[in-house]
Amino acid sequence: MEKLLSTAADVEACLAAAPTASAEERARLHHFRGQAAEEQWQFDEAITQYKCALSLRPDDAWTLTDLTRAHILSLDLASAQTDLHNLARLTAPSAILHGRSPNLSQTLYGQVLIEFTLDSDALAQLMTLRGTPPEARIAPLCSIVRRFPDYTPAAMMLLIALRQAGRLTPAPGNGASQGTTIPNRIVQYWDALDVPSEVIELMLTWHDVHPQHSFKLFDDRGAQAFLRQTCSAATLQAYRRAREVAQKADIFRLAYLFEEGGIYIDADDRCLAPLDTVVPQHADLVLYQEDYGTVGNNFIAVIPRHPVIGLALKLAVSAINRGDTDILWLSTGPGLLTRALAQSMACSQLDLQAWLRSVIILPRVDLHRAVAMHCQVSYKNTALHWSRTAFAHRRKPSGAEATPIGMNPAIADSACAK
Repeated sequence: MEKLLSTAADVEACLAAAPTASAEERARLHHFRGQAAEEQWQFDEAITQYKCALSLRPDDAWTLTDLTRAHILSLDLASAQTDLHNLARLTAPSAILHGRSPNLSQTLYGQVLIEFTLDSDALAQLMTLRGTPPEARIAPLCSIVRRFPDYTPAAMMLLIALRQAGRLTPAPGNGASQGTTIPNRIVQYWDALDVPSEVIELMLTWHDVHPQHSFKLFDDRGAQAFLRQTCSAATLQAYRRAREVAQKADIFRLAYLFEEGGIYIDADDRCLAPLDTVVPQHADLVLYQEDYGTVGNNFIAVIPRHPVIGLALKLAVSAINRGDTDILWLSTGPGLLTRALAQSMACSQLDLQAWLRSVIILPRVDLHRAVAMHCQVSYKNTALHWSRTAFAHRRKPSGAEATPIGMNPAIADSACAK
């Protein structure tokens, strides 16, 4: 709870008081210290703490998962590949038991690692910036984003550098809105008419706390009707072609928010406090930053016709109608939204400080005070959830540049095979 809602100082005070009588307790303390460091985007310290934890509990998959992410974000891709091999070994029995593939590529971590290696030229340019102070990385990263707009890692690294440099925390009220406020409208999506009772319970929390807001819940039929009446034929076509329900939700939320504006909230998120406690009045777009440096798409607050949302919608529609087979995290989800945000930022005629005045990218801890995200509900344990289906459709990298650094080519072929 302290990690989700507290300041860095509060987290440190909690960890300082933690018991350390057993090896297991010491390992968990190192693990939590690593998470606390990573929350502050201090990857070297996080890696040190995760390794200390694993020296005490070598088979702790939770710690190894976090170490994998930290290695990826510090651009130590060879170590991340080793982590993934060890993680696959630890989790293979559970994956097989639950009907999932034990292959390295069949996880979000594996897909993200592959994404880093798909463009060797872009990766080489990222690698030249390792060790450079955050502020000094921003301009070169903007240049890389402009040259490689489809390369998700460049967008991720730009947002991380901005956070590390303190550029994503503007002074309250120091905005420059276009003159249009974010509508008091909460929008949600559930593809079927029959919404599970536990999901309805989560949705009602938003009604209870926001009596001044209007509410719109769309199912598949309602979403198609909206797209048919309001958007281009290509957008409706992409929605219908999307292979995953979650992809349909991704496309619909972008289309609706671009046309109407408002606040989109995933059906598995619970309201904890009024949104005006985290959404500044001057903002044109409010997102939050995930642990990968990406921006999440389960919570988006935006004015109508915002260019970031418009670009994300354009990219998603084009990808689906082209028949791209990236996992939805990259094609229509957080990876896509992060690319659109970074491209809009890097290509803007405004200087960076001016552009960021009306675009708020919250730290996760700030949003957690109002939104309990990704609540555990029973449908996530069924074939309805995207995590159970996403890896049935995936891209196979081709060529030497697609082989992750440090990976044996024979293993890479096996791991990435369809």
